[in-house]
Amino acid sequence: MKTKLLILLVVLFVTFQAKAGEITLSGVYLGKNLYVQNPFIVDKMKYCTESVFVNGKQVITNPKNSSFEIDLSKNVINAPVNIKIVHSDGCKPKIINPTVIKGSSTFQFTGFTVEPTLIRWSSKGEAAASAFYVEKFENNNWRNLRTVNAQNAVGYAVEAKHTAGVNKYRIKYAENNGKSLYTQPIDFTATSESVRFFPKNVTNKIYFTSETTYEILDLKGTSIKKGKGKEIDATSIRRGVYYLNFDGKTERFLKK
Repeated sequence: MKTKLLILLVVLFVTFQAKAGEITLSGVYLGKNLYVQNPFIVDKMKYCTESVFVNGKQVITNPKNSSFEIDLSKNVINAPVNIKIVHSDGCKPKIINPTVIKGSSTFQFTGFTVEPTLIRWSSKGEAAASAFYVEKFENNNWRNLRTVNAQNAVGYAVEAKHTAGVNKYRIKYAENNGKSLYTQPIDFTATSESVRFFPKNVTNKIYFTSETTYEILDLKGTSIKKGKGKEIDATSIRRGVYYLNFDGKTERFLKK
């Protein structure tokens, strides 16, 4: 009985040693995913990586590809993230772009607010020749509204021109070495009257009730015209149905 138990313990120990490889990486989630090279072990007829954990939760098991992506999109921007890759003994996966979760070593946002007329933020540890970008989420994309050079100031503020309804903003900090960091987005609801356009059946021009940014797309999603103003000259647009993005919404119109 003792001999059988000893043999079992030896087998368990050898099995454990055969999968003892582990790679860990910690940093800050900045909106990008990690990519991993995953070598193939010829004598074992298997790929090197056995499992991947993100913040203690297993997200990938036995990826059967020479390279794979670790999706970090479920994490909050600027939140700490820890990656653990468990792999077979005698091989080692390689993280291709580890710096995408390495934030600035000294910079930190200390405040961010959105008010009816101003967007304010504060920070510390700014690097030389760095800059801030005030971004707004419009038409499913983040658009830069204003660029402000970092000056190690007590605080920063820029004028806010909200559209009616929910407005989503964030601040991007970028250093000249390519490192960047974002605030968490903030929603601000403006109660002013929503911008409208007319006519729905267009001959020559489209008119808005207030000045707004706009973009015209065809049914395939191709951008036809974009700009800012209270009216659009549509004489050069061909007949058909189009989408009009403006004031944070999308509507259709017919060009006659």
